[in-house]
Amino acid sequence: MVLGTGTAVTVGAILLLAILGGLALLYLGMRARADATETVEANAQLRTIIDGSPAIVTVIRSGGRIEMTQRMADWLGLDVPPRSLAELATGGTSLSPDDAARLIADVTAAQRSGRAFVRSVRLQGSTRDYVSRGPSPRRDGRRGCGAALGIRRDR
Repeated sequence: MVLGTGTAVTVGAILLLAILGGLALLYLGMRARADATETVEANAQLRTIIDGSPAIVTVIRSGGRIEMTQRMADWLGLDVPPRSLAELATGGTSLSPDDAARLIADVTAAQRSGRAFVRSVRLQGSTRDYVSRGPSPRRDGRRGCGAALGIRRDR
């Protein structure tokens, strides 16, 4: 079977378009892979910085629900992170009852009014002061009070 000239040119053009389309997709895929690799490396670098930094963000949502890292729970002398402000106050933390009550009052007031606060607390049996700041501004527009907790100084 012999193809006509017009048919051969058409088939050749279709194959050329398919090859060019495949090359374009290959290029886009390789570029996306390189971008993803750069993002993963940047995230790993930022994770290293965050893990070594003295401040840890703990988010306290409305209703007293807490989002806390295990590292912060370790600093507070807890086996597992508390799920609520009530657990933080009564969970056998290194916070004194007075400091826990003041921190809860500050967070509650910040959640209701949006007013900022700074509370310094010392853990029982420790020479470290911890600073709570709130509320944290949120970029996603949702309301919530975050507290950046970290070591302020050693004594």
